[in-house]
Amino acid sequence: MPIDQERTRAEYVARVNAIVDYIPRHLEDDLSLGALAEEAGFSHFHFHRIFAGVVGEPLHAFVRRMRLERAALDLGRQPARSITDIALDCGFSSSANFSRAFKEAFGLSAREFRQARVQHPEQARAVVEAIEARIRRAAATVQANLLAARRQEGHPEVPVTLTTFPPVRLAYLRHFGPYEERHKIALFRGIREWAAAALPAAPAPTWIGICYGDRGLLDEDRRRYDAGVVLPDGFTGPVDPPAAELLVPGGLCAVLRHPTTGLMICEAWTSLHRDWLPGSGYVPDDRPCVERFPAGWPPLDGTPFPIEVCQAIRPGTFPPRR
Repeated sequence: MPIDQERTRAEYVARVNAIVDYIPRHLEDDLSLGALAEEAGFSHFHFHRIFAGVVGEPLHAFVRRMRLERAALDLGRQPARSITDIALDCGFSSSANFSRAFKEAFGLSAREFRQARVQHPEQARAVVEAIEARIRRAAATVQANLLAARRQEGHPEVPVTLTTFPPVRLAYLRHFGPYEERHKIALFRGIREWAAAALPAAPAPTWIGICYGDRGLLDEDRRRYDAGVVLPDGFTGPVDPPAAELLVPGGLCAVLRHPTTGLMICEAWTSLHRDWLPGSGYVPDDRPCVERFPAGWPPLDGTPFPIEVCQAIRPGTFPPRR
């Protein structure tokens, strides 16, 4: 059956748009990645990337901004309500967490803002007007991005190759929690040392990174990253600690080859999810995102290396929305 690319693009945008509308109406509810992915009918593995690609703002940042902006308006419009009640109604776990986030976003704490309304009403009115203007600008930007995604305007052609990979055995090291490029490079250098000792006669190795969530995740502590080397056929030796062995499932992937340094990998993922996936006629599969690196990775001098980012996909229909 031929893939209907226009229908697929429209479905991507419609589902993301529904979540953009859903979040402000449910600020006090569970707005975790899993809950929102289920609401949209997308894979939990990939929804945060799809949302950021279509909307132009990471999912966790959008949720946080919606909660802060609603709270700021409620502080101004409901002076008799306690800060704690407003914070909890907007989905914050405590008034202390809310006050820190509020000051970071608006330059003064919630308590200072409320006091300013009494002591300096003109100054407070200016702050409220600035917040309302910011909300309008942000909403206009989101809607413009959604419209552009629906029309596929301003998105360049992306040189994606469809490739079916076989399953492979991987010896890997793992990092838990938020990770930056330095963490990934340290992991790859560690697994290179392991491979030099355990696979001395192996041909040019294939290095693979596996992403389990990125900065779009609401809970940074749930992120992890595996850096590994593909074990050659016939390898029977043990994979000794600190390395471990993992079977990476095979299947169809959209592959974007990007001449980049590791620091620019996020640009490749953004291009794949924003510019190619919605109009591709494919939907994400429930396999993790994979990064494939050349034999000399990681570079010691910052030299750009061609890196392949691989999004697991499948043809077919979307799962139903909740």
